[in-house]
Amino acid sequence: MSSGGGKRERDKDVPQPAVSVKDERKLKPIFDLVDEGNYKQAICQLDKFLKKNTNAKPTNAQQNNKGAGGNSGSCVAAAHQAKALKCLCLWRMPGRQQEATEYADALIKEGPEDDGSLSVFSLCLRDMHKYADIEDLYAKAVEKNPKNEDLLTCLVMAHVRTDNFKMQQLRALQLNKLSTASATYHLPITAKPFYFWAVMAVFQQGQKDKENGVKVQLPLARKMMEKSLSDSSKIGATKLEQVDLLLMILEELKDYASALNVFTTHVSVYDKELPVLRLRRQVEYMDELGSYDELIPICRDAISSMQSSADWIFFDKLMKAYVETKKQTKEEGSDPEEVELFHLGSLVEFLIAEREKNVKCIGHHFALLHLRKKMDEEELSYSGEPQLPSMSSLVVSFYQSFGHKSPFFNYVRQCLSADVCDCLVGEVASKMRELESGKGDEVPLSLGDMYSLMSVCEVERKLARERGSLTEEQCVSRSETLTKLYRKYLPLGQELQSTEPQYSSKFMILASHYLIDAYMLSESREQKYLWTAVDRLKEALLDSPVDSQLLMVMLRIYQQMGLMQVSAELMDRMQIKQFLLQTTCWVVSNRLAGCGAHEEARLMHPALIRYIQSSVRQVPEYLIQGYRNGVYRKVVDMLQWKQSLLKSFAFIKCIVEDMMLDIIEIDSAKTLESRREESSEFLGDYTQVLSEWDAWEDDRDFDLNYSWEPAEIDWASEQIKKLSYDLELAWLKVRYTLVSTISLLMCSYNNKQKSTPKCSSLSISKLTSDFKLAASDSIAIWGKLRDHEFYKKMQGHPFSPFTCPLHLFVKLDLKNFYGELLDSVDDINNTNMTNGDADSRSQTPKFAVISKSIISSVERMATDSFILANHQINVDNLMELKMVAEALAVFCLTISIQSEKQRRRAKDNGVDESISTSPKLLLEKIIICTEKVKNRINETEWPAEVDAELLKNNLNSSLSQINKLCTVKIEYLKKMNF
Repeated sequence: MSSGGGKRERDKDVPQPAVSVKDERKLKPIFDLVDEGNYKQAICQLDKFLKKNTNAKPTNAQQNNKGAGGNSGSCVAAAHQAKALKCLCLWRMPGRQQEATEYADALIKEGPEDDGSLSVFSLCLRDMHKYADIEDLYAKAVEKNPKNEDLLTCLVMAHVRTDNFKMQQLRALQLNKLSTASATYHLPITAKPFYFWAVMAVFQQGQKDKENGVKVQLPLARKMMEKSLSDSSKIGATKLEQVDLLLMILEELKDYASALNVFTTHVSVYDKELPVLRLRRQVEYMDELGSYDELIPICRDAISSMQSSADWIFFDKLMKAYVETKKQTKEEGSDPEEVELFHLGSLVEFLIAEREKNVKCIGHHFALLHLRKKMDEEELSYSGEPQLPSMSSLVVSFYQSFGHKSPFFNYVRQCLSADVCDCLVGEVASKMRELESGKGDEVPLSLGDMYSLMSVCEVERKLARERGSLTEEQCVSRSETLTKLYRKYLPLGQELQSTEPQYSSKFMILASHYLIDAYMLSESREQKYLWTAVDRLKEALLDSPVDSQLLMVMLRIYQQMGLMQVSAELMDRMQIKQFLLQTTCWVVSNRLAGCGAHEEARLMHPALIRYIQSSVRQVPEYLIQGYRNGVYRKVVDMLQWKQSLLKSFAFIKCIVEDMMLDIIEIDSAKTLESRREESSEFLGDYTQVLSEWDAWEDDRDFDLNYSWEPAEIDWASEQIKKLSYDLELAWLKVRYTLVSTISLLMCSYNNKQKSTPKCSSLSISKLTSDFKLAASDSIAIWGKLRDHEFYKKMQGHPFSPFTCPLHLFVKLDLKNFYGELLDSVDDINNTNMTNGDADSRSQTPKFAVISKSIISSVERMATDSFILANHQINVDNLMELKMVAEALAVFCLTISIQSEKQRRRAKDNGVDESISTSPKLLLEKIIICTEKVKNRINETEWPAEVDAELLKNNLNSSLSQINKLCTVKIEYLKKMNF
């Protein structure tokens, strides 16, 4: 026994035989076919190769002789490599993915161990996103070949792909020790890249463990890197990646004093970086430390020496140093003016002098505006000369220097009070009116003049809105003027490509916003203004077909009127997935399925989900590049980006709404059973998702949507964004818990185990309780928000940040409806569990009935003003219609999951037959109502400004899809013998 054990131990040190030279020659042409994309021919050649190597599996004698130079191991390696290559070809061929998956599973069981086979197979498994299998294969290979550096390196990278930081640390240290023993040159063991990989793994464990990271892992990582730096410094072999990794750890620990000391001590390793980058790092550390007496001279020198190329960070940190010092001393009661270094007058003098030296540099001019704003916000002042000019004077001066530049308004927007706007408009009014009127050929067209005029137009609108002096007629008039200006200056962009936005497009966007203002000011919210805005935007899109800002405004107008088919088409035209996630997905995902546009939702939701998933799957390769190149900050950045994608609000929003569509569109018992596995997958991480609910990131970009709004309303402010996000997240939690509970019901349908292993720890009662709690919390949030003045103002606005239909959820009393429905199922399940108990058999199980609020809503649908009245589309009515149809669909599905025995028990106990008849009757009524609405839409004589064809197509499409849902549910009830 001991002898055999020793033999096995010796075999572990014998390298796994590689593919023989003969087999390599045979496989090389096949590799060439794969490189050329000729997968069909490659598979034919591989089948022939494998057929000839059917006897490649070694006998017991050959296995025992493997260490003595037998070639059976190379035959096995060749067979594995061929199978791995075939698996890759199958995966890349259209329609062969299922076959490839089965082939891969079989090969995983065989367990290839040589470098070549694993290299090819891991490439295939990466395409399949089976990172855990790659990890397991390399772990087994390393176990048999512990001194193979290549295999061990691949194993470390496999751990990187799966975020297995603990094993990454252990394997990296093992690899570092192995490489040190085999190295021909001798660096300290702590100064090698593999050691840094281990430190990075410890660092990432510290970042992940919020409770113990600062106490355990991060101090350990710091100690490891300090030793590494110390060992390298002794022989003069300090590297940039060493210093940078230690700085990353110190920054995470917020030990900026040590970080500054390390940086200044080893600043020579940053010689290859630009001087400005080194200075930026130094200034950032000093700012964190509050070392303003050292920071001020450095920032001053940087601004003076860099002149027109001075980085804004030096202006910002310089002004912050002065203002913070002034605030501190003001609180302490001392006078900072006694110290010349901290005298605000000296800062103003310096900034004015630098502005005079760099008159064409926008940063030097904006610095004075920024300082004035900071001083006004903090109510700071100083005595002496020179005095800082007023905000009005600075804005006028800034306009005179840079008003002819496109970004003028974005720079000064936060500085524009009503008085400042009035001053600027008054100063340049005569010149602007001259440019506006044109006077024929006397005023030649120029971009500078156009941007100057555009800047004042933006300021004028802001001024009028802040003073509340706009009337409906003034908005319309101003819109017409801006449209004329768009047409006047359009020739300036005649040489632009179709993919480039026109220079004058902003005039048309402003014109559209004025028409939205007119819509909001009109007494009955006249949608004719929205249609006119759409016409103007269509005109601009003829010259700028892919201008995302034009498309965005048009999309928001369409979705406000419930025209979701065209909204989905506009999203396709934009083609910028990250842009869509941040600006539109959160809006459209509420409205697409919410208005009945199921087919469009079926296309949009998976597309955005795939985009996020594909982006996440690209991250591991970027991480590996970062490790191999020693760029560890990139590793951290990519991991953070990955987490931001996975925790994206838009991501879970699309997943939940797509799952709800799957649920309500079930049309037979067979479909119900087929969805069980999908439901189980959805519930797999329910507990984790709910425990980390507050970690979902608000990735919505408000500023892009609301960049035309005044600072007093400031739709992009953190306060408004939080109010909106709290409401949206609360509504999403309601949807998530509801979908999860129904999914668990589906998992237990006609299933003796009642649930699949992935959701065995969940119960209907627990999920129902979670739903009720989420619904109560969301209603409480909405109850507080509905009295908020801003919330009231934004109702019906195309750019409202409050788009979720929670108010309809409350109106229809769906919390009680779904709660009672789910309670009834749970009660029946609990009763059935005690079917041998005589007392339990005599108990009357609770059965849900359709609530009066839903019945009343269906009755209201029969009125002639429902959805359409006086040429106005009531989008709330359309969403209410879909919400009622969805509730009835869930009701039908739930009662169908109850067994025949449970229904008989209900009948024996005198439960009203409306349980089975009411859904059918109500669904039939909804179908009749939708047909009536469609007839009214088609028979209405629409005003000239309305795109009647587009409106009819979109509304009829949504109503038809809701109609189809109801019809499917009626047929489903018949199939289930209801």
